[in-house]
Amino acid sequence: MEAALCLGLFPVFLDLLQGQDAILLLFIVAGTFNRLHAGKDIAAGVILASGLFKFHLVLPIAIMLWLAGRSRLLAGFLPGAATLIALSCAVSGPSVLFTYPKYLLDLNRATGVGVVTAQSMPNLRGLLTAVLGRAPYPGPIHWLLLPIAVVAIVLTARFWRPIINTGFPGLALGYCLSLLVAIVTSYYVYSYDMTLLIIPLLLLSGPFLAQPSLSRVERRMIAAGVLIFAMVFTRYDGWIIGAAVWLVIAVALFKSDTAVRNKLMPSFAVFTAITVAGPLLWFWYNAKFQGDWLDFLRGPYSAAAIDKKTSPPGSQHYRGWHSPVSSLLIYMRTAQVVASAWETGFAVTAAALAGAWLLWKQRAHRAALLLWVLFKNVYPVPDFPNNLWPYVALAWVAASWGLMKLRPALVGAM
Repeated sequence: MEAALCLGLFPVFLDLLQGQDAILLLFIVAGTFNRLHAGKDIAAGVILASGLFKFHLVLPIAIMLWLAGRSRLLAGFLPGAATLIALSCAVSGPSVLFTYPKYLLDLNRATGVGVVTAQSMPNLRGLLTAVLGRAPYPGPIHWLLLPIAVVAIVLTARFWRPIINTGFPGLALGYCLSLLVAIVTSYYVYSYDMTLLIIPLLLLSGPFLAQPSLSRVERRMIAAGVLIFAMVFTRYDGWIIGAAVWLVIAVALFKSDTAVRNKLMPSFAVFTAITVAGPLLWFWYNAKFQGDWLDFLRGPYSAAAIDKKTSPPGSQHYRGWHSPVSSLLIYMRTAQVVASAWETGFAVTAAALAGAWLLWKQRAHRAALLLWVLFKNVYPVPDFPNNLWPYVALAWVAASWGLMKLRPALVGAM
C-alpha cells in the first residue's frame, strides 16, 4: 500500500525521470530513523553519514539529533564522514577538498546559470528570491538565510530534547520536524528533494497521532481555518481544497464520541466561521468594487466572457459542455499531463488511485488522502497532440500555477 502511495507523489516520479539520487537519500534517512528507534545510535550515525552526498540536507539533521540529546550518533557519523572524505580524496585527489567548494561558490556567483535557479527552489531561499528578486552573492538573502537556519535548528532541538527518548511518538515527531527544517532552510533544494517528505507524510498519518489532546485539536482546527481562509485568496482551486479539508474534519468530528464531539463543537463552529468567511469576504469585495458579487463568474474577466471574446463567430462549444462524463475525462487527462511526461501519466494515475483505494480499504487515517496532492513546478507549455489542444494546454498552465501557490497552505492546513 505504502509503495503505491509513494509512486503517486510527483517528486518521486520526477526523481526517477531525471535520474536523481533523492530516493537513495530517502532510503538512508529512513534507515537512520529505524536504527534510532532501535536504540542503535552509532549505526544510525554511520547510515546518516552515507547520505553526505547531499551534505546541505544531512548535516542539519545530524546537528539537530546531537543537540536534542542523541550525541552517541556522532560516534558513527564522524568516522563515516571521515571515511567518505578519504575515499573522495583517493578517487579525485586531495585537491578536491578545495576545488569542489570553489566550484559551488562560482555557481552561486553565476545565479540562474546551470542548475542553480534559486527562484525554482521550494524553500525559504526560493521564497526570498521571489519576493526580493535576485541578489548578488553574497547579498541580503544570504545574510538572512544563515541566522534563520541557525534559529530553526536550535528551536527544533529544544522542542525535541524533552520527548526524543520518550518512545516512538516523540522520536517520530521530532524527526519529521527536523526533515522539514532541513528542507525549508537548506541552501539547495529542488522538487525531487521533496521525496523526503514521504517520511513525515507516512509517520504523521499513523495511529500514534490519532489521539492528541483535545486542546491541541482545538488549536489545530482554528489554525486550519485560518490557512483555508488564506487559500481562498490565492486561486479558486483553494475554494475546492478548503471545502475538502472542512469536510474531512466535519466527518471525523461527527463520527467521534459524544463527549469529544461536545467538547470540540465550539472550536468547530469557529473553524467553520473562519472557513466560510473567505468566500463571503470575496463576494462582498466583488459587490463593493465590481458592482456584482458574482463578477468572477459572469463579469468581463470570467471564463464565460473570455470564451465569448476569443471564440470565432459560429464556433462550437468546447468538448465537455454540459457533459459531466466528457468533462471528467478531459480533467483526468489534464491531471496526467500535469503530473508527468509523455504517456507515463497513466501509470502515475493508476498508482495514485490504487494507493488511495488501499488506504481507504484498510481504514487508515483517511484525512491523509488529501496530502497526496501532486507537487508541481511551472514549466513552459509543451506541444500537445491535436486531440488535447487547447483544452489540456490551458488547464495545464492554470493547474501548474495553482498547485505551486497552494502547496504550502495545503500542507499547513492538514
